[in-house]
Amino acid sequence: MVTARRKAQLRERIVQTAEELFLKYGVIAVGMDDVARQAGVSKATLYKFFPSKKDLVQEAVERRFYRIISAIEEIKKESSSPVEELARIQKLIFDHLKHQKESPIYQLRRTYPDVAQWLLCHMQEYAINYLQDNIRRGQCAGVYRPEIDSEFTSRLFYASLVGSTEPSIFPAEKYPSAQVSQKLFELFMYALLTDKGKGIWKEVCNS
Repeated sequence: MVTARRKAQLRERIVQTAEELFLKYGVIAVGMDDVARQAGVSKATLYKFFPSKKDLVQEAVERRFYRIISAIEEIKKESSSPVEELARIQKLIFDHLKHQKESPIYQLRRTYPDVAQWLLCHMQEYAINYLQDNIRRGQCAGVYRPEIDSEFTSRLFYASLVGSTEPSIFPAEKYPSAQVSQKLFELFMYALLTDKGKGIWKEVCNS
């Protein structure tokens, strides 16, 4: 008889494996066979926990989202300035996307629109609130331009990030997802930074 603890361990292994495979190869390319094989479980066991691939994708996406939020909150606690925060977050996002040419959000929109909608709603709420807070703190510290409208700029940046996932605008074969997000961050930062802020940005990015 499989104990509750053993079931929890199996479920954890399956979700962790799926999350890693989706991140590395993309949601479209990875099948349930791949997850079962990599996790070392039978397909029957996999389907007991997750009756469909959509169920597994939803679980993996939610876990990845909350893990990234936790990482951002840790960066916020550990960083010495709002500029350093965003430099480190830029690296976090680049590392998250570097294995995929095509945006994970675009892949979800094509295959699991409900999951994509869940992710976008949660991303929007968190990202806009976080960016507004970061900009206001940066303005108080003299590293961001005081005339910048924090709410408008936060919404504009978020809209730019989401819009950049559209392949008709940035074809994946020419503009890999990680590079696009990196360039957007750079443009965004240089629109915000004062001379003092630019010095910190260069120092942090070169460290």
